[in-house]
Amino acid sequence: MPRPARMWSAALLLAAALALGGCAAGTGESQVTAYEQQGEAVAARVLELIPTALGAQPAAPFAEVRDGGPGFESEGDAVWWQYEQDIQLAAVPGASAAAAEAIAAGLQSDGWTMRRVRETERGDRVADGFRRGDAGEGWYIELTSVRYPEPDAQRLELIIVSPTTVRGPAAPGGAAERREMHQPDGSR
Repeated sequence: MPRPARMWSAALLLAAALALGGCAAGTGESQVTAYEQQGEAVAARVLELIPTALGAQPAAPFAEVRDGGPGFESEGDAVWWQYEQDIQLAAVPGASAAAAEAIAAGLQSDGWTMRRVRETERGDRVADGFRRGDAGEGWYIELTSVRYPEPDAQRLELIIVSPTTVRGPAAPGGAAERREMHQPDGSR
């Protein structure tokens, strides 16, 4: 994704997270660690929904604790956990669209609701947003797929955003921490 588009996506995700009540998180116990564990389970579920025949090759994901911006970092600051991953698919025309459809069907059967977020590049890039059907859960998944005919352009972009919580006294690494996550086989 070009840098301006990625920045725009990040800004939209920030606005969505704050609009869901993060600004008024108040003081209390941080849920960052629990959200990280839940988010990694959601990411694993998304990857398992991709049909094996599409040859998904996930890049090393990264995750970070985010906040609304620089400033005084107190225990009561609203933060959220965010996960991003690119997934390269087999060089087969339509692989990206087929993977996105399989993921959408699986997530919807798991209780997530889907909404088209945006189409760019004249409809060749499609982003769908998923929210948990449970009232007030606050999790968000964004899946961007491509509709390019070129076989080598078949890929997906996955973003997962947790509900907001407070930073808390023991939030791992603070809001600026960004870390690469390891694949189950130990690779990056």
